[in-house]
Amino acid sequence: MAKAGGDDEGMIVDINVTPLVDVVLVLLIIFMVTARLSIPPTVPLELPKASTGEQSTKFAPLAISLAYAPPKQPTPLYLNGTLISYDDLKKKVAAEVKRQKKDLQVIIAADRRVMHGKVMSLLDLLRRLGVEQYAFNIDADNPPQP
Repeated sequence: MAKAGGDDEGMIVDINVTPLVDVVLVLLIIFMVTARLSIPPTVPLELPKASTGEQSTKFAPLAISLAYAPPKQPTPLYLNGTLISYDDLKKKVAAEVKRQKKDLQVIIAADRRVMHGKVMSLLDLLRRLGVEQYAFNIDADNPPQP
């Protein structure tokens, strides 16, 4: 028979959820901090618009961006979101071509205000280094419906 009153010798049957909530909150904070670090850096560009763009299904380990610079100033060049010099870009692309052979694909994003000659000279450099697969990044523009 059970005793009435303050029986301290009985088993505890309630679940203490306080430690569980503490662990979940710590995991949530860790996730929120690391999620910001996993987002690749972006370069603010005004991409040209086109209505005939295609989705690239291949993984592109190299994303090269040409940002706009006022006239008579050097065009900022980015590799995977990090500012890079022209000579360092040559070295890194050559190393990736050597490592990946035919599987390397480069995505080129150029601000719409960048001069055509700068984009063509970048494309020429990539071809000389052995890049055979490349694509241009655009903003999708929906064509008018008939």
